[in-house]
Amino acid sequence: MSKKNNRLKEIINLLNQKGKVTVKELADNLTVTEMTIRRDLHNLEDEGIIRKIHGGAVLYNSYRKNRNNKYVFEKEIGKYVKE
Repeated sequence: MSKKNNRLKEIINLLNQKGKVTVKELADNLTVTEMTIRRDLHNLEDEGIIRKIHGGAVLYNSYRKNRNNKYVFEKEIGKYVKE
């Protein structure tokens, strides 16, 4: 297996363990540059596995779950207009 594939699997493993990882943390753990990690995260995001966030990444399913559970002002604004 290629180095890149090993890195991608390790990134997914770390995300499964921690839920969220930073680019710096991944670069330090995998002993590669932050630019390499950014390219890897871009590839994983293109495949729909992860969601890049500011400075790092989360698993795509975790991102969707958290986004669905957040309070959404637009949904709530007209909820109790009659009262």
